[in-house]
This record gives sequence, structure tokens and C-alpha cells, in this order.
Amino acid sequence: MPVEEPAIPIAGQWSYEVPGTGCTEVYEFKGGTRTFTSNEERGTSSYVLIHSPEVNGLPQTQDTIVTTNRGIDCSGGRGAPVGDTVTVYLRFTEENQKMLMCRTQAEGSCFGPFIHTRTSE
Repeated sequence: MPVEEPAIPIAGQWSYEVPGTGCTEVYEFKGGTRTFTSNEERGTSSYVLIHSPEVNGLPQTQDTIVTTNRGIDCSGGRGAPVGDTVTVYLRFTEENQKMLMCRTQAEGSCFGPFIHTRTSE
């Protein structure tokens, strides 16, 4: 069941330096829209936050690409196409100033940390 944004501390700008690449991904979450940059890739997506107590209490975000230039991203590949949807589990640490994004509930499936660099206005 979706929850209001303040219950899951994702609002604002988050930055992640991809190991071994010197490349930084920047995500800005605000009111159901995520803007992102990753190397040459630029785009926006719509997201829905989901809190599932039955999933170890981990919140999730379901994210669907709305616009993209499909530039080369920090991993060296082309960005995802419009319409691509992904669900990730979120793990927050250090008083919600760091966030891991996980493909599954397992900690080993996570990437990050994303550092909270700015609060949305």
C-alpha cells in the first residue's frame, strides 16, 4: 500500500559515486518525479513509494522512465528506454543521510551508498 512521501525519507537530491569509474549519478526525488543524471544520460521518471511490513519492513520504490536521452550511463551502457519499470528496496543509514538501493531484500544485492546532498524545496 502506498504511503505519503514524508514516511519514507527519499525526498531531495542523492549522489552516488560509482566505484572505479570516477563517475557520479545524481537523483532528485520530488513529489512522485525523479530526475537523474548518470554520465551522459539525462532523464526523468515517475515513482511510487511502497511500504511493505511483510518484506522486513523495507520500503520500496517502483520507478518508470518517462523521458531519457539514452546517453551512456556510469556503467558504460545505454540508459534504460522510456517505459522501463524497476522496483528496488531501500535501506537508509546514518539518520537517513545515506541510502542503499537493493534489487532484492538481500543486503548483497545493494548498490550505493547514495548520499543525501540536498533537501527538496
